[in-house]
Amino acid sequence: MTEAVLAHTDTQQPRKELVDTAYARVQTGEDFATVAKDVHAGFDGIESDLGYVKVSVIPASWASQVTTLEQGQTTQVIELPEGYAIFKLEEKIVAGEDTQLHLLSITVPKVSLEEVVDEYLTTVNVKRYVGEE
Repeated sequence: MTEAVLAHTDTQQPRKELVDTAYARVQTGEDFATVAKDVHAGFDGIESDLGYVKVSVIPASWASQVTTLEQGQTTQVIELPEGYAIFKLEEKIVAGEDTQLHLLSITVPKVSLEEVVDEYLTTVNVKRYVGEE
């Protein structure tokens, strides 16, 4: 069920529109960090500054997009298994044998199965018989 919810276009549409709007704001010259702060205000625990990340540990689902960036450039919206993201390269450094990228991100999680169930439960009357005598 989780995979079905994450893949359901209609369920995910509001979150997709949110990240697309953020991308448009960045493309028109708004400060990346400011847009990230605005977007992340609607979600708990999402940080925009990922710090320095070793290229060797970046997931394959977005590695090819961020490793080709030049300093100051951003990716397009990347659809990830559980969300959407836009990355900005702040700095690229070579540390030993591994390159490190200082990345900022705008991350929008997809609607989860738990959120769908919670929303549904607000619309129905649930009777619990367990524990009743």
